[in-house]
Amino acid sequence: MPVEYPTTSKLGASAEERSADLVAAFEDSDIKAVIATIGGDDQVTYIMNLPSEPFVNNPKPFFGYSDNSHFL
Repeated sequence: MPVEYPTTSKLGASAEERSADLVAAFEDSDIKAVIATIGGDDQVTYIMNLPSEPFVNNPKPFFGYSDNSHFL
């Protein structure tokens, strides 16, 4: 069953809020894959400030569109 994080439906969410949702999704062991619902232009605003540990310690499939490849 899909899990929707708070910034999924919040217009104008801050980079910090989007980052927190992404980290939370990777740290949640019940989440088996992550699907980005925003494009790469928005993601680039917070990608450089993400800690690496949640992603290295909790690998899972990541899907996105509009140049989310820089996250991978």
